Amino acid sequence: MNNIIVQDACETYAKSLGTDGKVYFLGLTSATDIDQTIKQTELKGGIGNGTIAMIQSDKAIKFKVTTAVHSDSFYEMQSGTVAANGTYTVQKTDTDVLTGGSLTITGTPVGTTAIVIDAHGKQFAGTIAVKEVTITGGVEGAKYTILYGESVTGDVLDLRTDKFPNNYYTELHTIAYDADSNAVVADIYWVFDKALPDGALSAKLAAGTNATDEINFTAQLPANTKSYGKYIVVPRVVA
Repeated sequence: MNNIIVQDACETYAKSLGTDGKVYFLGLTSATDIDQTIKQTELKGGIGNGTIAMIQSDKAIKFKVTTAVHSDSFYEMQSGTVAANGTYTVQKTDTDVLTGGSLTITGTPVGTTAIVIDAHGKQFAGTIAVKEVTITGGVEGAKYTILYGESVTGDVLDLRTDKFPNNYYTELHTIAYDADSNAVVADIYWVFDKALPDGALSAKLAAGTNATDEINFTAQLPANTKSYGKYIVVPRVVA
């Protein structure tokens, strides 16, 4: 289909070809890049060493999906592991004003010790009793930061050294518009039967900046085929 407008990123459906068969759907994407490359080598000969032919080989297809917002699914796909519900001890941070030699915490502590830090970075050893932390040598009325262990339960992704990305059956889907009426006239699909994420994981977290993620795939040939996949345009019936 020609003379159409394509202005949207592709939503992405990916199904693991590994034993887990995990399915991912990434709808809030901001960019989709699909690149086909071919190695072309000039064959020269004759007087003047002119170009008499082009040898073509090594056709490859790579594609990249970028999210508009953060997605933990990218971490799973790049790590080769699936997050599971679990319990872990992390450091809880509270602040309070020292009153009567003690500070009040809001969480449920693991253990009976805490690290207490004043505004200048000086550290004190704190003793926890239920929700109260006592220190020695503090300044009454001063504000302190309290660090203590707290047990939390949530989705835990194990970042293992012996796990790598699975291959995925992947569909990239977007829509096309009529240039005159702006009506949606077609669905466009890029289908790859076997594609492998590159395993690169980059978390860029900055103050006041929206966190996005990107994942790069390399299309591969399934066994006994010569096709990386399909480009499909499905016309819509416009009322």
